[in-house]
Amino acid sequence: MTAVCGLAICSLAIQRKFKIMGKTGWEEPTNIYTALIAAPGERKSAVTSTMAAPIFTYEAEVNEQLQSLVDEYQIKHNILCKQVKGLEDSAAKATAKPGALDRALAKQKELAELEEREPKLIRLWTDDATPEAITSLMAEHDGKIGVISAEGGLFDTLAGRYTNGVNIDVVLKAHAGDPVRVDRKGRPSEYIKNPAMTIFLAIQPQVLDGIMQNEAFRGRGLTARFLYAMPVSKVGARAFDTAPIPPAIVDAYESMVKRLLNIPQQAEERVIALSLDATEVLRAFYQELEPRLADDLEAIGDWAGKLMGAILRVAGVLHVIQHLDTAAYKSITPETLQDAIKIGKYFLEHSKAAYKLMGADKTKADAQFIIKKLAKRTTMTVNRRDLYRMCRPRFDNPDAMAAALALLEEYFYLAEVTTEYSGMGKPPAPKYFVNPALYGQNGQNGQ
Repeated sequence: MTAVCGLAICSLAIQRKFKIMGKTGWEEPTNIYTALIAAPGERKSAVTSTMAAPIFTYEAEVNEQLQSLVDEYQIKHNILCKQVKGLEDSAAKATAKPGALDRALAKQKELAELEEREPKLIRLWTDDATPEAITSLMAEHDGKIGVISAEGGLFDTLAGRYTNGVNIDVVLKAHAGDPVRVDRKGRPSEYIKNPAMTIFLAIQPQVLDGIMQNEAFRGRGLTARFLYAMPVSKVGARAFDTAPIPPAIVDAYESMVKRLLNIPQQAEERVIALSLDATEVLRAFYQELEPRLADDLEAIGDWAGKLMGAILRVAGVLHVIQHLDTAAYKSITPETLQDAIKIGKYFLEHSKAAYKLMGADKTKADAQFIIKKLAKRTTMTVNRRDLYRMCRPRFDNPDAMAAALALLEEYFYLAEVTTEYSGMGKPPAPKYFVNPALYGQNGQNGQ
């Protein structure tokens, strides 16, 4: 739990500062999306606040130092605005003195030059913001923002909590660094050439079902962008008397995150390359992973297809943690890449578990959908034609239900009724007995 959160915090600290080159034409940014899945009472909030503390502290300390500059700017800006207005009014009069217009233009230029040097308070993170607010935050703060939350409210917001529809464009684009341009009536346009966002969410297991049931999230690749972790619960085995975190470890962690934050951001990300040996390690893992995308990982192919990129991002974070200010001048070693692959394999196994929990296996998801529809009918028999009508438009045709129906027969939710066919006319639609247990308490819950 702490490691996943710490990895996300370090990613947030260096986003938009570096890119990792896997090979010519393939570069990955260093920002990652992570979702920690744990039940209530697992101390998600305590872990999140502890690991994110350096971000909170850094933002507060820097803004405290900047506040006097911001206040001074605001006073100068107000004075210049009034002076420009006064000179404009004077120049507009019929009795205006010679040179009045030039003086107004000169003062306006002075105001414009001041505005170009406007000091701004920094903003590193947000909690539960709308997509529109996230876009504005990135536009105002060097094209980047972090989302840190011990809840899953972001998913509800993206699903349309405050609007009438799903709005995930900015989250999709900020993961890859694709340009964002937003034009709204009555407001200035917002353009972000290379957006970056890091996300760390600590959510409860039941939130996952809502995520996967949202077809836009899965269909447009939002769920595939997250690295999922499901730590083993320690509830029931925790001791009352525990040693505090050693101050030396706290100081080392906070110092490291602060040094990452202090690495300057340039106009373009600095590119970090793999060493030749690291490239061979990456090639070997690619050759291991690729056949699995059409085999045992096919059910989570959308997620697994992004694993190589995620590993490169993690390798970049580990590399910068190790070398800090000098990271851009060194190549990623095979040892660092091997470490990133180990972490990638961790996320792979946990994401497989998360996808199963979310019902991401299509056949299982289809079967669960049919169960929910049947549970509303309380009928003891049903034919495939009627079942198809009940379940449209999820299935394109009755044959598309075959795999899910076979799975329901395997687990005794349904039993096909043997029917005789004389060979004349249209064959009757297959008919099924429905297990009466489906209409009990378990059936109503879709279990």
